[in-house]
Amino acid sequence: MQNSVIYKLALSALLIFTALIAMEAADFSSFEVSDITENSAVISFKTKTPCTTQAVFGYSTAADSGRIIIDFIPSKKHSFTIQNLNQGETVYFRIEATINGRMSISDITSFTLHGIPAPKITRVTIAELTYDTAQIAWEASGPVQVTFWYMLPRKPKTFTAYTTPGYDKHGVFTMNNLIPEQSYFFGLNATNSLGEGITAKPVYFTTPEKNFALGAHVEGTFTEKPNDPAWDNSKDLLSRITDGNINIFSSMAISKPITHEDNFIIIDLKKEFPVQRVQVFWRNYAYSKDYSVYTADTKNKWTLQVAHVSAENGQKKRFGQFEACINEIAFSNVISCRYIKLVIKKESAFYNYWEHKSPHMQSVHLYEIKVLPAREG
Repeated sequence: MQNSVIYKLALSALLIFTALIAMEAADFSSFEVSDITENSAVISFKTKTPCTTQAVFGYSTAADSGRIIIDFIPSKKHSFTIQNLNQGETVYFRIEATINGRMSISDITSFTLHGIPAPKITRVTIAELTYDTAQIAWEASGPVQVTFWYMLPRKPKTFTAYTTPGYDKHGVFTMNNLIPEQSYFFGLNATNSLGEGITAKPVYFTTPEKNFALGAHVEGTFTEKPNDPAWDNSKDLLSRITDGNINIFSSMAISKPITHEDNFIIIDLKKEFPVQRVQVFWRNYAYSKDYSVYTADTKNKWTLQVAHVSAENGQKKRFGQFEACINEIAFSNVISCRYIKLVIKKESAFYNYWEHKSPHMQSVHLYEIKVLPAREG
């Protein structure tokens, strides 16, 4: 019984409090936007109760740009003149009214200014990137003429610019003759038919290396298949080593047991290239700690370039969910060669995370081998 009385008293108090708030609400009415020009407009409205108000406005549908006009004098009739706007744009606004410390907020309303809106760059992305080219895709809010420019950071003599002949809302610009493994920054200036312009934020990117081995034919002993249902059996095992990807299930090759036999990889570049570096990407959980790299013009005459390489000393790097140990092996000189061979001797040192759990796990796992020239620039 006592609980029922307390509940009824609490409910009555809540209803009275809600009614008081409703009596003190601004109750906006008679909204009107007038005197619209290319850069200004007048917003008028009424409130049921005298109150101070402010207009919050911007160019997004949330009216959240942070631009505010405040009227500190309590009144029932209100008028704001909003100035210094961008012609042709749609302006979104809401009204906030304060009565006795409590705030009422109107719905968001919009109006569009006279004139042609200034251009906007709505998208700039790198659509395709190779070691010596980059394709930049762009979109604008309206037809614009675009000037592209790019250069190496801190090297103004590398500045290159191009202007489109006409006006369009989107397009693709191709940058040619880039330098492999170099960082560039790219800019875009857009101008509409009235001569009004805008500059997009610079885009920074780095060109990939010039990999002679990408897609090259591979021979060798890395042909073991794991007992894993997630393993992708649709791809040739050895071709994974030069496919340009890092993925355990579709782009990794597994050696024969190191304790049982020699293991090797031979990459055929199809013709001679000026090679100065080889990058070897091992899986972080299973790698060789003692391997050698050879080069040759023909398969029967190999020249040792580097011996006793250990992935344990390589750079650790994550590629999405996969982590690799990377050895970058630099030759003392540029070597003109067609073949690259990686050799792991029987019973040489290796690491396999699972060996202590399963003694038969004595293989090493190879993601990728890249064959590269000397760095330019």
